[in-house]
Amino acid sequence: MNIAVGIVFIVLGILLIIFPKQMMKFNLRYIFRNKKHTSLHVARAIFGGVILIIFGIIFIFNPNIFEIIINRD
Repeated sequence: MNIAVGIVFIVLGILLIIFPKQMMKFNLRYIFRNKKHTSLHVARAIFGGVILIIFGIIFIFNPNIFEIIINRD
């Protein structure tokens, strides 16, 4: 299960890095109806893609990550 989640995160992260404007239009249609994207919005989308890729790699290589987070003894 965690491997599938990791793969989904990595794919979404790659899409955010490669197509930041198109992904923002898809996710935030109600905000960008008649507005143009600023460089800050594009940079935030790319940063979010990098974070998703990192989380995806963590999910793939550490399959019991949920147990580690929940059981912090």
